[in-house]
Amino acid sequence: MPNKLVELLESHNIHSYGSAELLKFEKHMARYFEREYERWRGNKCTPENYGVNSFKGEIVDKETYSNSIDHYNKDLNIYLAFLEMII
Repeated sequence: MPNKLVELLESHNIHSYGSAELLKFEKHMARYFEREYERWRGNKCTPENYGVNSFKGEIVDKETYSNSIDHYNKDLNIYLAFLEMII
């Protein structure tokens, strides 16, 4: 059964941890982000300065903005627990 699940996931380009496909993807992503971080180093502008904003409504209000994104700074234990359940 697990092999069928892995095959199904791989057929949708979702590859298992440590697979050659995932390692290749991670290598490409690392190169991309290293290049982007270097390109944007020292830039003090926010995405909104460039007309890019995926937030709408209350989330963009200055009073609630930091609260709206605070969950990104939370401990990763819940995500790690989820990943351990599906691996």
